[in-house]
Amino acid sequence: MSAGLAFARRVLAASAAAVIVGTASAASAQSNSLEDYANRIKNDFGTIYKTGRLGNDWCFNVETEPGYAWWYYKMAPDTALKARKIRQTARVQATYKVADENFRRYSSIFFGLEIEDALGVPFTAFNLNSFPVKKDAARPTGTQPPPVAPSSDQLQEPANPPSNCKLSEFLPAYFLPYDVTLGNLADSKMDTDSAAYENARYWTFAGRTHAVQNIASHPISIIVNSQPKAVRLIVGFGGGAGP
Repeated sequence: MSAGLAFARRVLAASAAAVIVGTASAASAQSNSLEDYANRIKNDFGTIYKTGRLGNDWCFNVETEPGYAWWYYKMAPDTALKARKIRQTARVQATYKVADENFRRYSSIFFGLEIEDALGVPFTAFNLNSFPVKKDAARPTGTQPPPVAPSSDQLQEPANPPSNCKLSEFLPAYFLPYDVTLGNLADSKMDTDSAAYENARYWTFAGRTHAVQNIASHPISIIVNSQPKAVRLIVGFGGGAGP
């Protein structure tokens, strides 16, 4: 199965899986939307890379790793770097431009889920070449905080992609096989030191080391055996010197 067909089928499966805004038990819970999460990620890219752009078929070329990875970062209240055990790692390629250069450079967006072993969430091998049975679930909504507005330097998506290549559509497919409850992006954390290239964190993906910057940890919950488990969506940007 081609990577593009596999992703398209995962998008169809994700459309029937539950990505819940708010919680069923607390109608007043503050929860951002998928579009807000996508805007936050694209804004964070634009903080360090200007005139960023995703290709028309970017979602057909997402790389994944099936097992665990160890990624280092420092999130408040940590005072030192810590190695975190990360699942469901994926890499999306984008391009950007440096002033006075007549060519575009590559950068990567890295995604991972930080799921603590103590939560008892069974490990599931991850790739975009398989997809689970469609699931039907209620989608309760809570009150929404102010939306995340696009920044002037935001990573740009294709205007008329030939497929479901929108970041807000990619995220539900990426989260599979989990049903996900989105959180409040006000509870996101940043590895603020990593904004500077000299403090980039060196992560290994697919056997290569990447200098990763502007690392964020966003709140989500996954539903396991009908119980919510608070986990973190980790996003970082790197590989600016090449693919």
